[in-house]
Amino acid sequence: MLASLVLFGLAMRYFKKKGDEQTEDHFIRGVQIAEPRDLARQLKKAKKQSSFAMDNLHVFKQNFEVQHILLDGTTGAGKSVALRKLLRWVRARGDKAIIYDKGCTFVSKFYNPNTDVILNAFDERSAYWDIWCDAKEASDFENMAAALIPMHGDGDPFWVQSARTIFTSTGYRMVDESNRTTERLLELMLTSELESLNEYLKGTESASLVSDKIQKTAISIKSVLAAYIKSLRFLEGLDQKDDQGNLVRRRFSIRDWVKDDEQKGFLFLSSNAKQHASQRPLISMWLSIASTAILEQQENPDRRIWVIMDEAPSLHKLPELGETISEVRKFGGCYAIGIQSYAPAQEGLRHQPGPGDVRLAQHPASSSAPPPTRWLRFPPRTWASRKSTFPRKITVTVPMPCVTGSRWVTIPKPALRSRRLKSCSWTISSAGCGYPASFPSPNST
Repeated sequence: MLASLVLFGLAMRYFKKKGDEQTEDHFIRGVQIAEPRDLARQLKKAKKQSSFAMDNLHVFKQNFEVQHILLDGTTGAGKSVALRKLLRWVRARGDKAIIYDKGCTFVSKFYNPNTDVILNAFDERSAYWDIWCDAKEASDFENMAAALIPMHGDGDPFWVQSARTIFTSTGYRMVDESNRTTERLLELMLTSELESLNEYLKGTESASLVSDKIQKTAISIKSVLAAYIKSLRFLEGLDQKDDQGNLVRRRFSIRDWVKDDEQKGFLFLSSNAKQHASQRPLISMWLSIASTAILEQQENPDRRIWVIMDEAPSLHKLPELGETISEVRKFGGCYAIGIQSYAPAQEGLRHQPGPGDVRLAQHPASSSAPPPTRWLRFPPRTWASRKSTFPRKITVTVPMPCVTGSRWVTIPKPALRSRRLKSCSWTISSAGCGYPASFPSPNST
């Protein structure tokens, strides 16, 4: 009897132990939250510890920098302090760094006139830069225009794309001119009459956008263009010369500096609170040029080029930033970005056709073969409610030349559900050109 009780007690103890083990959490794989000191010990034991220490704690693995760093925290959380500690380590290693410095805090602590360069139109220490320092081909001007003139929200892309096209054509046309200056560039695009600008751009893809035949459209495009490229006027005077005719400031190319492996200093793209809004387009463009230049180099896993961006959302949206970060590792690029809040991207770079889209087939008179399909989306509130009555014919006037890029026109869902959709005839007119339209059925995707 006693032996049976002992065996029963041992059995209960065994099954209780097994039950407790099965109910406990067991780490299989993935990410664990660890104390900094425990993490430092594990990295040291595995011999994968980086030489960079944060408050004397070596919590980073070797080559962590090429996987990039995101610092996310509210005001006062210590993002800038952490970046300053990182920059001291970068300086000690002799690495090259491009630093976006809103507020000039990094310039005041790290600037060395013997090795570093400042680009700031309001700083006497700034180097001399104009758009031709980093642009020789049409594609270079197109990349500049994409960062200088950003696409915002869900607005009509026609105006921004047209403004970019005019900037690209004008800048590229001036490449071979001996008297090219920023002042002349701005005078042509902003203050000259349409006839003068059209004559200058004759033979380019922008000529039709500044034609006096579409004067109202051309003026609207120039207003979009002026809103962003006016920041270039702050570059006037950087080409100042002394009594001997020599430049007071050295001419500086971001692309050449990035691609020169002998350069080991810092490039500061700085602004203070007073002038930041004026310089935002410029700094966004400079960062875009630097990012593109990193990707233009030969692959080198030992190279290190840092891009430090504190308060990154205060800049224009950089269209190529996501793609650059995903590809730059093999070229030695290292990004450290500080933000106050994180929100995922809500839309892609391109809109994909959906059931609310109208497909327009454009047939220019000069071409016998049908061109690629264009997609248009109607302006919001074209039809305000489900009770709206469909007319038998609807004419939509599109303020653009026939040869211009695509526009979007959206039909609200109530319209798609209408049985009268198939029986309606539609005419899309653009500067006298007709666009035959084809529509999906109400249930089509």
